[in-house]
Amino acid sequence: MSSEEELTRRAATANTLNLQRELFSRWEEFFLAATSKLPTDFYTFDDVRTYVVSMSTEVERRLSKIQDARSNLLKFYKEEGLLLFRLARNIAGGKLVLGGGSYLLDEQLSCIQRTLLYADTLLIPDPVFPLIESPRKEERFGRVRELQAIWYASKLKPLVDADLPYLALFVFPSFEKSLEERDPGTLRRIGNLATEIFNTYAGLKLESLEDLLEYASSKPTEFLAVAEERQLLVGPGQDLEDKSIDTAIRLYREYADRYRSAHYAPLVREAPDSKIVALGFVERLAPEHHLLENSEELSAHPLIALPVHEHYHRLAAHSMGERLRHEGLLPNDAAVAMEALAQPGFRWLGNVPFDEIVRLRRENANEKFRKRLSEVTKALHDSSIADIGRHTGELSRALAGMLAEHQAEVERIEREFERRHGITAAGLFITGAVFFIPALAPILGIALGASATALGAKYAKDKTEQRGKLAEMSRSLMGVLATARGTKPRAYPIH
Repeated sequence: MSSEEELTRRAATANTLNLQRELFSRWEEFFLAATSKLPTDFYTFDDVRTYVVSMSTEVERRLSKIQDARSNLLKFYKEEGLLLFRLARNIAGGKLVLGGGSYLLDEQLSCIQRTLLYADTLLIPDPVFPLIESPRKEERFGRVRELQAIWYASKLKPLVDADLPYLALFVFPSFEKSLEERDPGTLRRIGNLATEIFNTYAGLKLESLEDLLEYASSKPTEFLAVAEERQLLVGPGQDLEDKSIDTAIRLYREYADRYRSAHYAPLVREAPDSKIVALGFVERLAPEHHLLENSEELSAHPLIALPVHEHYHRLAAHSMGERLRHEGLLPNDAAVAMEALAQPGFRWLGNVPFDEIVRLRRENANEKFRKRLSEVTKALHDSSIADIGRHTGELSRALAGMLAEHQAEVERIEREFERRHGITAAGLFITGAVFFIPALAPILGIALGASATALGAKYAKDKTEQRGKLAEMSRSLMGVLATARGTKPRAYPIH
């Protein structure tokens, strides 16, 4: 039996959910070996970093345990990695695959939270696997990056632990670094993508990445002019409104000095500007290439979390046209909604906690939410995905209307019970007032006491009913979203 046949056989009988739970368990085992604590014991990753630094001597003593845990994790990837990828491909329904970058941080988690309120299943490239599948010689803080990836990925664990009607998300190894290092075809396709984009904007007919690098070296002024005009390099943390190529180069060098290894950082520091831009451009496009390949392989619509990644996606779309339309992966109205919900204007949706998402998906609220929004997006069926401003505006108005309906119903409930409480309170006042006439108290006290007891019981019953209805409203999808909208958003790092 061939390896492909064996993989197909295993995929037919594999327990998809159990494999996901085992993956998360292996991550926890590694984190526990490195820190002696679980990811959930730390409120922020800065807490993890501070703890690891303060316990550096203890961490050194735990190196053998860390190495054993890493070996166990690598063994799992070796035995189950290809199977996980195949299972991701086999998942039915409307799927989206996250991409555009190799990190899973606050902004990506926020995008996942927003998406899970609408989509069927979200496929997430394993953020831990790239850090251990091959030596990351360019990384200065490799061990910290491993813990960072696990800490953030563990935020998704409630959705994996929950027994939902169908998988809300599925984490799979994407093999990106292995392909870049060992598959010449992958590097050639990344280079071709960069060359196609540059040719589109420069009006040239360069044939390969080597030609592009040669052009950047031999005609740096012309190359940098095109790069600045089309913003081919966005530096780490650079605002997209700032199109200065000088700013991009400076930020790129500063990032290399801070986060790259002692071997890699000087190479960036000493390289000419045109080479920095050319290599940085290709480096930025590599995740875009992998997103395109994953989208095609897994039959999933691409999902992009950060504006800078969307910028490169659109550069590629302009150059490659039809390949990026992903026709048939999602209905156009669903694709429109997903593109719009990923925009910064809907970031507040990312305030919905994962445990609330689990509950809402158990109640099938995501399908109800999708149905409500489809009433808006179907009206946009004749517009293109590129008209993202219009889509975002229409969905924003629709959501505002839905939240206004929710608030109006909350206020109606409150008015209804205020009226009831007012009537009951008036009865209690009249009943209580007669006790100020001492002569009547012996005659009417028993009857009026019983009446007061009955009115008090009615007030308590009404109050309980009011609280129940308001609690039910707050736990509804719109109630959860209303709370999320009023929550102060997290401060997201820029990458």
